[in-house]
Parts: sequence; C-alpha cells; structure tokens
Amino acid sequence: MIKIEDLPEFRAGTGTPIPGIPSASDPAGHFLASLPVGQLLFIAPDPMLIQTPRYHALDPRLAGLQDLREDMQRLFVSAKKRNLAAYTDYVMDRALDPTGPGILPPIKLFWPQALDVARSGDQSVLVIPFQTGLVAVDGETQLASWHAAARQESSIMSYHVDVTIDHGKPIEWAKQGFHDLNVFGIKPNPTLAIFMDYRDPMNRIAKEIADRFFPGRVETQSRQVNARSENVFTMAALRLFVVCFAYGTAGVASATRPSGAREADDLEGPINSWIETLLKVLPGDGLLSRRSIFTVPPMIAALGAAGHEGIDPNWLSEIGWQRDAILPDGELVWDGIAGKRGRQTQPDDVTGQERPMLAVGGPKEYIHACFRALGESDSYEFRRARPGTFA
Repeated sequence: MIKIEDLPEFRAGTGTPIPGIPSASDPAGHFLASLPVGQLLFIAPDPMLIQTPRYHALDPRLAGLQDLREDMQRLFVSAKKRNLAAYTDYVMDRALDPTGPGILPPIKLFWPQALDVARSGDQSVLVIPFQTGLVAVDGETQLASWHAAARQESSIMSYHVDVTIDHGKPIEWAKQGFHDLNVFGIKPNPTLAIFMDYRDPMNRIAKEIADRFFPGRVETQSRQVNARSENVFTMAALRLFVVCFAYGTAGVASATRPSGAREADDLEGPINSWIETLLKVLPGDGLLSRRSIFTVPPMIAALGAAGHEGIDPNWLSEIGWQRDAILPDGELVWDGIAGKRGRQTQPDDVTGQERPMLAVGGPKEYIHACFRALGESDSYEFRRARPGTFA
C-alpha cells in the first residue's frame, strides 16, 4: 500500500488533482475516487461529442480520444442511444433527490499512459494532465447522461459520483475489461426486474394489485409461470395490464419502458374498480384460474385496454372462458385470437380422448385480436369468442 507521506508533493499547474485512494491491490494502476459532477465532466469529455467529428472543434482533446474510445466501446446508436434519455432522467433524479430509492454504479475510467499519484496535504491525489481526457471502460451511458443532465440543470454539478480510474495499462486490458463487464453479467428477467423496481409508479400499482387481489398467485421471479405452480400470471403481465389500462392497446408497445409519476396520477382508484368488476363478471374462475383464457398475457393486456376504452363489462360474461375450449368442428376457440393450435394435446375430461391445446402467443402479436374479442361486437373475433351465443 502506498503511504501518503512517501508520495511527492503535488505541483500546481501540472494537471487536475483528483483526491482519492490508490487501490491496495494495484496502487500504481487503480485509483478510487468520489468527485463532483463538475470535475467529472472536465476530466472525462462527453462520449457523444467524442464520437461525432463535427464537435471536435469544441475541445482539442476530443479528436485524440476518438480512436481510443472506439477501440473499447460501442457507439451510441440504436438501443444504447435510445437509453440515454431515460438514463439522463434517472441521474437527475438521483442528484436532485439523493436520499430517494436507487443506486448508481461507479463509472470506470481509463487512460493507457501511467498517471502520477501525488500528495496534497494529507490526501493522495491522482494527477490528470490538462491535455488528457479519460474515457469510460464501463458506465459510459452514465457518463454521457451526466453531461446531458448538466446542460439541463447546472445545480447537479456539485453532486458526487463514484469513479475508478485505471491507468498505465495497454488497450488490450481495456478491451478485456469491456468484455468481462458486459458478457459475464446476467441481466435479470423482466418479471424479477419489475418486482425489484420501486421507483416506477406502474410497477408500484402492479404490486399493490397483486397484494390486494391476487395474494400468493403472482409469479415474481421467473419469466413464465411454472406448470406446477399455483400462480396464475407473472408480475410482468400484471404490469402490462396496468400500462394498457392507462394507454389502451398502444400501451403494449411501451410495456417495459420506465414510466413517470404523472402517468400514474388518478389511476389507482379506477383500476381497482375495474378489477373488482372483472372478478365479478368474468365467466368460470376468470382471473383466478390457470385454465382460464383471461390469464394468458395477450388477454391480460387486452383486459387492461378494455378498461381504458370503457368496454361494457356485461359483454365479458358471455365469453367461452377455457383457454383450450373447442368448437363443434374440433377447432380451438382461441386459435388465431390469443395464440395458435399447438402440438401438445391433453385428455378430454369427459371422453378421455386427446384434444388439442392452445400455444399462447405474445401480447404484441395478439393484443388487438384479443381486444376485438372482448369489445368489438361487429368483429369475427367477438363472435368466435362466444360460441354459446353465436352458435
């Protein structure tokens, strides 16, 4: 471990001093620090500007960092670029309400040349030369978000961000670091992510619904409900119900996107009333039965949209509720509406003969057909879903 008294005294004018701690395991090449956003933005230029040559005239360091950055990072395109706006909102929330729920991982910065570690009073400092700009091995979207957030709200410049700085290591080390940090991590499935997220108001409402109406019947860990489980649907499906209640069928397109507090205003009372109505009017065991068509994801989404559109709930009581219900001609009622005829069969409860089973489809693919079955009385799906009424 480096002793502070053994370090050379920092000389003003040699660079930007970053107070922190040299790592005990790698004191010459790994440095730990917590620094204000304003200082972070100075030593680590905006990666969005680095990758865009027309902005290089704004900062003489940018052009020199372009090749280094592209050697070890992805460009801000497609999903990474789309994520930037949401992440910017998130870091602003953290800076403006630091005691609220949430956490930011350290940003991992890198420079291939060795940097000087010096002493300033009783504090060790890492000296970043003025002509040098650090690049991010990990946490680059967060870094770009701090730049974007500071342009919107200058008061966040004093908020402190945890960083690590690796220096004096070859570019191959940085590339391997990018690989290890992005490949070895396992992203949680949407159901678990929703269950753990207490910031998103749609998630909060979905959890409250689960506790109030379906205690012990909602899957909170797995992507799908296990066939031997007593659960009827997943937390992800229940959140989709909430989103579609708020936005109609259009909500399925933004099912996994974070939502703001305003989007949930005045939603809880109406959605609770709608679920109470559904539990009364749905045929069979409705939302409480694993055999019910109402527990499959595209239908759950459509039921939420039906509440948004004010569909007459009495229409729902006429529906053939079993997901594997069969028409007189042997066809599945819900084939082409909530899924398609699958390869698996099951024995009939009465005759014992093998009968087809429905392979449930995804919400984005089948929500509109399910919605027509629920509430568009002049549609083919509406009539097919009511074999007892339209025989």
